[in-house]
Amino acid sequence: MMKKILPKKFHFKQAGLFAVLLLASCTTTNTYSPKISSSPYSRTIELTSNNPQLQSALEQRILKNRHYILQPQNGFSEFHITVETSLVRIKSLETKPLLLGRIQKTRTPVTFNAHYKIGNQTSLTLAEGHIQKTTETLSRVYPSLSLNSNIAPEAMDDIANQILKEASSHITVTPWSTRVTGMKDEQHVTIAVGESAGLELGDTFITESQPTAKLQVVMFEQQANGNNRAILGLMEGFLPQAGRKL
Repeated sequence: MMKKILPKKFHFKQAGLFAVLLLASCTTTNTYSPKISSSPYSRTIELTSNNPQLQSALEQRILKNRHYILQPQNGFSEFHITVETSLVRIKSLETKPLLLGRIQKTRTPVTFNAHYKIGNQTSLTLAEGHIQKTTETLSRVYPSLSLNSNIAPEAMDDIANQILKEASSHITVTPWSTRVTGMKDEQHVTIAVGESAGLELGDTFITESQPTAKLQVVMFEQQANGNNRAILGLMEGFLPQAGRKL
């Protein structure tokens, strides 16, 4: 379907993705070098773990990764990471606890077991595995041992890194691109948004403006709550020639 977009107006049409074309007339006749920027289309992830410390460590890493978006556990995410953990005390490595009045505190040696599963939106298991780490709990009342025990940070960081490294090899990150597919005249260009060359997704847009107009393309994703989130700014410059990939 072809849509005409007037200058300085936005037109939305839902097709899984939203595209916005903003056209503003240039105020100078100086030579302009197009600035092209692109980034991958981020993937949404739901995370579940029965260990609060590991849950927090994984969440922090996902939030710092521009390829991933941490989603609430609402069933709408594209990928799911589930981690079940358990602790086993290693009695052969235990030492005499430190006495503090009637409270005994110690660094309790433990085996930390983490079983992870990575799945997609259709509940297909993409990968699963088991990580076992010899570590210790810190500053807990002896001999208490539970999933809330504070594990040595180095061990927890190592486990979180291993899980996300495995997850990243199965969670695909799609690089989105745009291409000028046709030009009627110097004032009309047709732009398609797709995952790769030759693949067009959503609508095709016709832009109407002066030949010297600047063209900015921003892609939007509709979230589960109905809001739109800008995920990509693709190009700014003069109207390009047909066939050019932006």
